[in-house]
Amino acid sequence: MDKNTELLATRATRKFITRVELAHELKVSPSTIYNWTRWHWIPSYKMGGRLVRYKLNEVLAALGTPEVELKTKNHEA
Repeated sequence: MDKNTELLATRATRKFITRVELAHELKVSPSTIYNWTRWHWIPSYKMGGRLVRYKLNEVLAALGTPEVELKTKNHEA
């Protein structure tokens, strides 16, 4: 496993990430993440009030995106 792959694997298992961080990882806009959350397409965690966080590995599983494929795409750009 190369360094870039290890870095993304670490991010995938990190506790919680924000909507903006998730959008960056998936290469979509934060408003897309907002909509996917609202439509219950991806799992999210409410942290009191309006604060919402995500676990990258759970989102990838919900979207049916293999992590290996996503890792390759993230590091080609």
